[in-house]
Amino acid sequence: MAFVILRLGSFLYHACDSVVGAGIFYILLESVKMEISVEVNISYPEKEVKKAVSYYILKIKDMRVYAFIAYPIISLLIILSLWYSIHNKPFLVLPIIFSFGLFIIHNLYYSRPIQVYTAYYRKRKGGTYKFYDNHICSTNDEIQSTISWSVYKKAYETPSAFLLIDDNRFIHIFPKICFDSVIDIDNLRDLLCMKMGM
Repeated sequence: MAFVILRLGSFLYHACDSVVGAGIFYILLESVKMEISVEVNISYPEKEVKKAVSYYILKIKDMRVYAFIAYPIISLLIILSLWYSIHNKPFLVLPIIFSFGLFIIHNLYYSRPIQVYTAYYRKRKGGTYKFYDNHICSTNDEIQSTISWSVYKKAYETPSAFLLIDDNRFIHIFPKICFDSVIDIDNLRDLLCMKMGM
């Protein structure tokens, strides 16, 4: 709908006198801003939180690069270790060290963040979020707050959720299964593109 209004405004701008057309286009543009608002009742199913955080780590932060480098190195060391184990037994220590290092990297940068976010969102109560052009309203049983868009520095869309990243690099998750319709998902995507350049 917003796209249709903008196309109509653009047509009128070119078809009419430039001053009149510009005025109409501005009014239609403002109506689009007022029109793009989304209300959603958010909950945090554990499966959706894990999927969103996992996607962020593997695809957005692209930890696959580390895995791509680490696994072949570990495999090569194991093969070399077996090859030289007869002649040089201390060499077996190397794959053990590298395997332990890989385990630590996997735990720190993948498993641990997923556990932390899962525990956080398990305790957190859901609520109603209303996304407007100039702010976001959050309401639950305990508190109502207004959040400025400037709190968030980046926005991402995953197959299962929208992610907003704040100043502290904390991931705010909005699972798509909570939206009433595809239209609401499309509207939030448009709003995030307009506000965050997603």
